[in-house]
Amino acid sequence: MARNRNFFSAKALLLAVAAVSAVTSELAVWSFSRPAVAAERQVTVYTPSGRYLAAVNPKFEQETGIRVKMIEAGSGEILQRVKAEAARPLGDVIAAMSTNLLDQSANLVEASAGPDWPGFSKVVGNVFIVNTKTLGDLPMPKGWKDLANPAYKGNIAYAGADKSGSAYAQLATLLGVYGEEQGWKVFEAALANFIITDSSGKVVNGVGRGEYAIGITSEDSAYAQKLAGAPVEIVYPSEGVLVYADGSAIIRNAPNRDAAAKYIAFLSRPDVQKIAVDTFHRRPVAAGVEMPAGLPAQPQEAKMPAGFVDTIDRDAVIKRYLALIRR
Repeated sequence: MARNRNFFSAKALLLAVAAVSAVTSELAVWSFSRPAVAAERQVTVYTPSGRYLAAVNPKFEQETGIRVKMIEAGSGEILQRVKAEAARPLGDVIAAMSTNLLDQSANLVEASAGPDWPGFSKVVGNVFIVNTKTLGDLPMPKGWKDLANPAYKGNIAYAGADKSGSAYAQLATLLGVYGEEQGWKVFEAALANFIITDSSGKVVNGVGRGEYAIGITSEDSAYAQKLAGAPVEIVYPSEGVLVYADGSAIIRNAPNRDAAAKYIAFLSRPDVQKIAVDTFHRRPVAAGVEMPAGLPAQPQEAKMPAGFVDTIDRDAVIKRYLALIRR
């Protein structure tokens, strides 16, 4: 009888251990799968346009329950980061970036479902903002060649083509209008008068405060300073302006792809783009949304070969630009 009691006790112990092991295994499976579900409740967004997206992100979070983790940096820095993380992406979306740069970075992002990248707003990317008080008796510049006037020395703010997507587009437009050989000469002559700020925000805010007389910036940023009461005027360069959409794309192998797709669809909605128009005076991409009041309906666009800004070798342009500023 003692042997039978020991046998049944041992058998009961084995059954108990097996039951605990089964429960533990189920818990292990649940615990490993749960973060994947939780991760889809967040989308990590890389953008050079943080102040615009910050105005619409709460609406997205409220509607979807998905938290937006936004990381803001210059366009060049973002593309370098995505490239460095390509083997194991940490971001999900590149949002509100120049479509010209997205075109040139197609190996880093998923292809667009349509002919164009999903747009958030339309940008007039290369106007001059001029602080009339700081300018004083100096002549009002009309075009890029005027920026070479020695009287402007140290009084022109430029964000830097290696740090800012908009500054790169400004340089590329100049090369497209004049041709690369002559365009570099025009740029180099003006560069002697530039203060490189490394940030588009520093350009427009510096001119608004009177730290610089002239800045090369986007239309919406300049117009915001004017509406805020800064003594500034907007000059549309005689060479014409570059008009482009800022678009969004899903990063290849994004860890939260479904959330990324929802975020991009959200940015493309007319009611969301109306926020960008009303708050930041950006021109809309979506049909049926009125453009900001007080801006010219159709500024003169720069005349250059079709697709020039999209197809010019960006790495070569940046390399030559850096060689100039480091001399």
